[in-house]
Amino acid sequence: MKLWTVAEELAVNEAPATWAGGKPVQSAGETVIQMPYVIYAEPVNEIVDLFYKLGVMVPFDWSKWYRPDQYPHGAGSQRPRSPKRLG
Repeated sequence: MKLWTVAEELAVNEAPATWAGGKPVQSAGETVIQMPYVIYAEPVNEIVDLFYKLGVMVPFDWSKWYRPDQYPHGAGSQRPRSPKRLG
């Protein structure tokens, strides 16, 4: 199965990902700091693609799920209280 082949490639890969960006760059005459980002090794991208094809990873639209009024005044987002002890 291709998944196992790619997993073996990833296991021997020195770095599954590297960081880029995060340095000052010139843009439109101004110095700005480019947002850091990850560059994944090809085996990582292949595994993610295979997971989607196998139905292991399901796309989820977070922007449709979240609503600003979901937790009015923080209600429902607090840590649960400890249960009362009996006796």
